Amino acid sequence: ESAFELHFIGELEVGELFPGVAQNEGLLVDYSAHAGPSWLPIAGPEGYVGQTQTAYAGADGAHVFNHPIDFHFVGASVEDW
Repeated sequence: ESAFELHFIGELEVGELFPGVAQNEGLLVDYSAHAGPSWLPIAGPEGYVGQTQTAYAGADGAHVFNHPIDFHFVGASVEDW
């Protein structure tokens, strides 16, 4: 049986215009990546979950996270992606 790997490398860089968040309030992002049953997350059966650090808005109102992400999956089919 053949399989292939899919690797996403990047970052959660910046967020803007969050309703109800004042400029002096800290903001963090909870994230997760999920795939269908044909895909196995290398991280473990729970998949990829994480949280950024707390960021505060700059003068332009942007919350800068620059948080790295690295998702690695093995799959036997492109279905259920």
